[in-house]
Formats: sequence, structure tokens, C-alpha cells
Amino acid sequence: MKISNIHILLIGFFISFAVFFIHPVFFASAGMNYFQYVPSFQDSIGVDLAQNINYSKTLLGGKSPYVGNNLYPPLTSVLFIPFTFVNFHTAYLAISVITFIAIISMFVLACKINNASPEMILVFITGIISYGFQFEIERGQFYTISMAFCMWALYLVHFTKYRKIAYALFTLAVQLKIFPIFFIWMMVKKNWRDLLLLAEINFALLFCLGYKVFYDFLIFLKHQASQPTWVYGNHSIRSYTHFIQRGELYPFIAIAIIIGWFYANYKSKGFNTLTILYCTLIGSLVPPISNDYTLPTLVLPMILLFQEKHSGLVLFFISLAYSSMLFSYATKTYLVNNALALLIITGLTLYLIWKDKHSKIEKV
Repeated sequence: MKISNIHILLIGFFISFAVFFIHPVFFASAGMNYFQYVPSFQDSIGVDLAQNINYSKTLLGGKSPYVGNNLYPPLTSVLFIPFTFVNFHTAYLAISVITFIAIISMFVLACKINNASPEMILVFITGIISYGFQFEIERGQFYTISMAFCMWALYLVHFTKYRKIAYALFTLAVQLKIFPIFFIWMMVKKNWRDLLLLAEINFALLFCLGYKVFYDFLIFLKHQASQPTWVYGNHSIRSYTHFIQRGELYPFIAIAIIIGWFYANYKSKGFNTLTILYCTLIGSLVPPISNDYTLPTLVLPMILLFQEKHSGLVLFFISLAYSSMLFSYATKTYLVNNALALLIITGLTLYLIWKDKHSKIEKV
């Protein structure tokens, strides 16, 4: 029997299910273990959404929105102003519905690029019931929304003539969450004028509330980056190296991954799945804080990856690593937590990029 991508996916997913759910829940002790699957607060939900609404209220009061733990671009506080005019329950319901629409829209996007397949359906369904997506909904976060804007922007650039709409969507994605900036090279199709235009627009919007607010933004980012941060549920390389007491490795690993980003984008053509996946991985690994509610951003790149033909062994290890992240850190030791899985996928993706380009050179 010929082994297809769906068989590889199922094998990897089943192993992860057995190791990271069945064993710790049913066989790790004399009784069944009930883990706190998502690091939630008992007396509140949507904590991050509530904070963003408070930042917007502070802005409406004529003060800088950079209070508390605000690490978002200045325009985010402007975009969240409508939520200040409704009660919190309505705001939380709205952001949750928008997040579900966003992840469904990315599945629709995948179906527009390729016909629906068992691999696509499996990755999508496991994505919306995954620990990372539950975590995102619980906190009222909006990484999936930002990722959806970015992916639709890429689609419009490469498959349609609606370039201005694409640039607007991309700018919105970056101003909600900074990580989509890693996709900027893919957005411009090697048009350096457009690259400069997009960079200038996004940089200028950081000053949309004035120089002082921009300076506050930089101070908050610098302070957060310099502080050792929560490790459980945070898969940043900085967090991981701090936990294993090798914090000095962080800048070297981060630089190596970014060099890989330049290589991935070099001569990359079109809506390239491997480059999209690599850019997504950088957005999860390199920032000093990258909590597990960013993991749903991998759903679309993984859907696209398993639609393509690559080495079965490499796809198996990617499947195993990715599926392990569908389960909570609570059922794992930190050494095999999500940062390690992401590093494995990053290395294997870079290998596939190198192999793909090398084989094309040989054919020529």
C-alpha cells in the first residue's frame, strides 16, 4: 500500500495523542489525572481583551495607552475603541466570533488554492479544538485574526489584481500584531518600491498617536524583552533558553533563525508554502514573549504543507512535532514542550527549502 500524506499525518497525530494525552491522563498514576488544560483564571475570562479595552479607555481619557503591560502597537488601542462602548460580555463574544470567522476564512482560503482533502480537514478540525486555540479564545487574544488578514493579503497579491486592498489588510495585520512584518518580503513580489512603501506606512503608523506615545511603546517593549518571563505556556526561544539555564544562547539562535528567513525569501517565488511556514515559525520563536495562544497561526501553513509532496520521513517528524503542540504544556515536561517542537519544525522546514531550491538548480 502506498503511504500518502494523510497516513503520515495520522501516524504522527496518534503518537502525540498517546504520549501527551492518553498516558499522562490515564496511566501516569494510580488514578485519572485532571489537568488544568488552559492556564485560565478562575474568577475571570478574556483577561487580555479586558486589558486592551482598558488601554483604549485610557487613550480616550487623553492619556498614553501605555500603562500596565501594553505591548501592542499604538494603533491597536485606537482599533479597540468600539469595544469601550459595549459591556464586556458583548465585547468578549464579539472578539470570539471574529476569531472563529478568521480561522474558518483561512480554511476557505486553503480550499481556493487547493481542493479540499482529508489532510486539510484533519489539520483544520484538530486546529480549532487544540489547546492553543482554546487558550486564545480564553484570553480574548487576536493572533488568528491578524494571521487571517495577513494570509488573505498574500492571496490577493499573488492571485488577484487587488494589490491596494492587500496592502491595507497587511498593514492592519501588522498594526494588530507585529509578527506579520516577517511576511513583508512575500508581499511585494520583489518590487523594492512597494517594499519601501509598505515599510514606510507601517513605521509611520507607529507615530499615529504622536512621538511621545511611540517612545512609551519602545520603553515598554525594551522593559519586557529584558525581563525573564513566564516559561510554562510560553514557547519563545528566550523563555526556553532561560529555563534550561542557557540564556546566552538566545541571541545566537535568534540570529540563526533570522538568517534562515533571508535565505527562505531569497529567490522565493509566488505563494510559497515553505516560506509562509518559515515566516510563521519566526513570528512564534524570535519574540521574547510568545505564549501558546499564538500556535493557531500554524494551522493554515500546515494545511498547505501537507497538500504538497515532500520527503515522507521529514513530513512524519513535522507531523509528530506539530501534533504534539495540539496538547497542553500541562501534560508535558518542559524539555519536550512547544519551543522544542517549533525548533524541530523550523530546522526541517529550512531543510525542505534548501532541498527544494537545490533540486530546481539541478534540473536547470
